[in-house]
Parts: sequence; structure tokens; C-alpha cells
Amino acid sequence: MALYHLELSGTPAEMGRQHGEALREQVRAMCHTRLALAARAAEKLSPPRDLAWCLELAGQCVQPVADYSPDVFAEWSGIAEAAGLTLPEMVIGNGWTDFADLLHRAGGAEVHGCTFVAFTGERTVDGHTYAAQTWDMSPSAGPYLVLMRRRPANGPATIGMTTAGCLSLIGLNEAGIAIGNTNLVPNDARPGVHYLALIHQALAETTPEAALAAITRAQRLSGHFYYLAGPDGRVQSIETTAERHQCLSPENGVLVHTNHYLAPAFAQEAFPPPSASSAARQARMSALVAETRSPVGPPDIQRLLSDHTGDWPICRHCADPASWATLAAVVICPEAGRLWVTAGNPCDNQAKEYTI
Repeated sequence: MALYHLELSGTPAEMGRQHGEALREQVRAMCHTRLALAARAAEKLSPPRDLAWCLELAGQCVQPVADYSPDVFAEWSGIAEAAGLTLPEMVIGNGWTDFADLLHRAGGAEVHGCTFVAFTGERTVDGHTYAAQTWDMSPSAGPYLVLMRRRPANGPATIGMTTAGCLSLIGLNEAGIAIGNTNLVPNDARPGVHYLALIHQALAETTPEAALAAITRAQRLSGHFYYLAGPDGRVQSIETTAERHQCLSPENGVLVHTNHYLAPAFAQEAFPPPSASSAARQARMSALVAETRSPVGPPDIQRLLSDHTGDWPICRHCADPASWATLAAVVICPEAGRLWVTAGNPCDNQAKEYTI
């Protein structure tokens, strides 16, 4: 699977225009895959809706991004302008899993299957913390993976993986802050700030506390699980709904998370029950971690992310655009300023190492 490389620098607006101009056709094609998913989900609603209705709803999520972070909004707008896309289209293109939760309130959400694991220093070969995840999404997004390096005129440089036309998805900045996510489905989705804008802003911060606040202070569109690993090796993780959040901590040097709420304050609430896939992957990764007695490094974590056990494997192969597949895997060591990115299934593609 291809991995485009993108180098951006300058003001937020300049970086956005560079992004949109360099990958214009890919940005448009990637966004259109999400618009097609939205149109298909809208058709299933009662009464059935269409893409125009989706775009009107998405338009309500534009101003919250501008209010949340002018810099993020400027870069996001620059991508849209250079690629010839509207901002409502970009809401769906960037924040599809959040936007789907707005549709879910009328029965239209699709849940995807990322798996996260973190090992803190007591469990690793070099005493550093490693945060890792698969990225699972509709296979239609597979051709648009991007390794993005950004050097803002003001703020820390960043490196990470995303898709064409999208803000940061999984990344690391030069202050040693790493962030990624898995999808959750709450029951309080509302017009608000999509999750990629939150991640992008978190990577603009220079302290773990400020990065965490970038998630918690926002008028969020919907819910995700976010993990933040800092230069001191500490892992902060947070489950969010649109309106609330709860923090989780590693136990015995490890944290595992898939796609359902684990925090006691959320676990008994009337969210959609854990999918068979999420429950199975949570149990399987927890079992793999329990079986791992020796200290781990990036190759060991790559093997965990490549597991195929059971009906709902951690590393999923699927070609159906209406379903999901494992399209990438990322391992990050914030203390060392390094990350390993695998484009495609980690079981049969080699991870490439990058440094900030």
C-alpha cells in the first residue's frame, strides 16, 4: 500500500494550501469516499435522507472549529480551498466517524475497529514508553495514507500519519507529545469540533497538560478514546463523549483499548453495547499482553498488532468498502522522538522508522 510523503511549513493557512495543492486529486478522491459513505448511511435512515441533507447537517460543525482554534481552522480551510472542496464536505471528509454518530442518533452509524496498546518503561527493553495502534477504516481510504511532516512558523514541528486532505490523525511533536485514538460511539453527538481538529491542536501544544486540555475543553462533535504519551514516558488516556470525559490509567505498565467504554462512570450507561469485534479484540490483546513475559520493543509490539486469532482479529483483512480493514499500524516512542509506520496490514508489510 502506498504512503504519500508530505512536507509542510509556514503559517497555518500556508501549510493548508501546500497540502491541498500537493495532493489535490487525492484530497478530493479521499473526501468523496467519505461522502459516499455518508450518502449510503443517510439512505438507511427513517425517513431516508440524501447527501444534501448530510451536508446541511455538516455545515453546523464548521463554526465550532473556527471558535475552537483559529490556527486549526486556517489550515483546514486552506486545504479545502486549494482542493476545491467546501467546509461542510471537509467536515465529513475529516470527521467521518464523529459525523456518523450524528447519523447514529437516527440509526446510521458505522463503528470501526482500531486496537490500541501502550507499554510503559517498566515493561520495555529500553525503559521507554511505547504507544501503538492499528488504524481500521473502510478499505476505500487505503490508497490515501500520508506521512505528514509539518514545521509551523509558530509552534512545535510534528510528524505523523493521516490521509489526504485530513488534519493530524496519529502523531508526535518535537516537544515529545504523542497522540492517537480509537473510535467510540456515545449517545450525545451534537454539532461540534471533529476529532482530527482536536488531535491537530493537541500536537500544537508543548506540555502534556495543555495537550490534554485541548481535548477536554472542546465543544466536541462526538466521542473518541484518546491517548497522550509525553516526553517523561507518562501515558494519559481519556474516554470522551460529546459532553463528558473520563481518564484511564495503565495498570502494571500496560493499557489496552478498543472501541467501547471502559471507565466505570461510562460502562453502565446506555451507550450502544460493545460490538462483538471490540469485545473480542479487547480480550485478545489483553490476553496477548498477559502472555508477554519479556520486555518488549517495537518488533514485539508489531507482532501483537498482527494477530489473526478468532473471528474478530486485531489485524483485519477485508475488501468490502461498507465494512472495515486494518489499513495501517503505528508505534510511537515519544521519549526518543521516533515512530514506526506500517502502510497496510502489519502482518505482511514492514514498518518504516521515522524521527521527529
